[in-house]
Amino acid sequence: MEKKPTSQVARETFHSAEDVEHYVQCFRRIQLCRDKRLSPEETAQATGHSLSLVQEYLDLMREFRIPPLAGSGGKEDSGSQPAHR
Repeated sequence: MEKKPTSQVARETFHSAEDVEHYVQCFRRIQLCRDKRLSPEETAQATGHSLSLVQEYLDLMREFRIPPLAGSGGKEDSGSQPAHR
């Protein structure tokens, strides 16, 4: 969110650069699913992550008002949950 280099985030959080990159990629996959209006359950299934982890990322996206990824076709999250299909 702050556009810091992976190496800097790794140093500041005492994680490896590989771990930080993994977290960023996980965040982006969940963000894309959110932008495509998938439910948290559908997102968990599509990404292979637990529902609780997906919800943690979605909560962070809401808290920090993370906009849709460029070109994802998603709309700004208004704070409401997408309808379950």
